Amino acid sequence: MRYRARPSVSYCVIDEHAIFLDIDADRYFTLPDRLERVFFNHIRRTGVPDELVQQADRKILASVPVEATAPERKYTKPSRSAAELPTQTRPSAVLHVPEVWADVWMCRRMLGAQPFRDVLDAIVQYRKVHDAIAHSAVGTTQKDHLLLHTSIFRRARLYVPLEPRCLLDSLALTRFLARRQHSVNIVFGVTHKPFAAHCWVQAGDLVLNDTLGSARSHTPIRVV
Repeated sequence: MRYRARPSVSYCVIDEHAIFLDIDADRYFTLPDRLERVFFNHIRRTGVPDELVQQADRKILASVPVEATAPERKYTKPSRSAAELPTQTRPSAVLHVPEVWADVWMCRRMLGAQPFRDVLDAIVQYRKVHDAIAHSAVGTTQKDHLLLHTSIFRRARLYVPLEPRCLLDSLALTRFLARRQHSVNIVFGVTHKPFAAHCWVQAGDLVLNDTLGSARSHTPIRVV
């Protein structure tokens, strides 16, 4: 029997400990030491994880055929941040305030009314509907457009009377950029001791709505 993590479960390893994100349950969690050893034995292919599979409440692994593995969004370690690149002359963002306002409030309603998994599925579908184009690397022209549109969003966002939140603003920025043919990634990252969860928008190695230091201080656990 072949096992793999369920599509809704992702994990990363920090300081020799596994941290999990389950988007179906909308939670981060770790395993007790005994189960963590079993899990590491599985991913190192040193044993069959029957004990782990039997932990139904954890719902980490599932038996699947080999061909069932779904492609995942590629993560590129960031090397630059839009917020820290040299400032260039930008057009006024005032005309975009209603659009950004609508995106932010739409995402706020979604987060308040829908399961986390459905919110992420909706943003993926939104990119597809708008035929947004994904790029593994951001060229000069693409970078200029991304910086322009990200700057407009960031300045227009100042007029929306809601406190900034990494998830809310990452979803809204992703929608805003999708309508401009940019398919960006939302990267979820965590820290360990103390635990903290964070997310940001990224295109190639370019962080769009966070500093480089902040993004690189978190270990990526899922890319949407």
